[in-house]
Amino acid sequence: AVDNSVGRIMSSLVEMGLDRNTTIVFTSDNGGLASFPRSTKRYNMTIENTSTTNRPYRHGKTWLYEGGVRVPLIVRVPDGDADAAAGKESGFLTTGTDVYPTLLDLAGLSLRPGDHMDGISIAPAVKNPTDGVARGSPLFWHFVTMKEKKRGLRGQKQCSAVVDGGWKLLDFFSEGKNGTRELYNIEKDPFEIDDVSDRYPEVKERLFATLKDWRNNWADEDFYRKEMDKERKGICKEPWSIGKRWAE
Repeated sequence: AVDNSVGRIMSSLVEMGLDRNTTIVFTSDNGGLASFPRSTKRYNMTIENTSTTNRPYRHGKTWLYEGGVRVPLIVRVPDGDADAAAGKESGFLTTGTDVYPTLLDLAGLSLRPGDHMDGISIAPAVKNPTDGVARGSPLFWHFVTMKEKKRGLRGQKQCSAVVDGGWKLLDFFSEGKNGTRELYNIEKDPFEIDDVSDRYPEVKERLFATLKDWRNNWADEDFYRKEMDKERKGICKEPWSIGKRWAE
């Protein structure tokens, strides 16, 4: 269905004479749904019949592990910039809020920072893909789930996350009195097997402070403490064993 739909869009652009001066972006809002409900038997769900798998990345849709937030991104640029970019891959760190300013930039229009405060233009990385360009600023996520009985088959424990450089911190702020946190070096451990919080406490605290500062830009910590007091728990469990199997 996706292949056919993309093909129809491309054919329509050709028919209208717009295919050579149109930027096309193909991406996804999240990883595939790959979670098991606690009531697995009720829904007859197994690893074999789940709708998707994001292996080797951890978990999937509605989770802030890499299986939930690392998605494909393909950009086809107009003729003037196509030669340098064609067929190349980039390791540039980007997110969905970057799409709007990037399209403005590629169209030769002025950026509108008041409209895209959380995004930056990645046009330079699109026109000349390279792994040597750093983003220069962290990426953030915040996911607050609904009450357990309304969440159906998906949803994780309430969580915020920040990626800065090669480090990623997940803050499960509704867990226990002060929440629980996990730290991963996603450059060396992109599958998030090894929580290194105990080995790098200074990195953990630095990223946690960065995350709290970001959250406080639009809500104070009292808001999150009230959420933590609700003691909500996620309804999904890992669809496969993490750790030893991958490490081997």
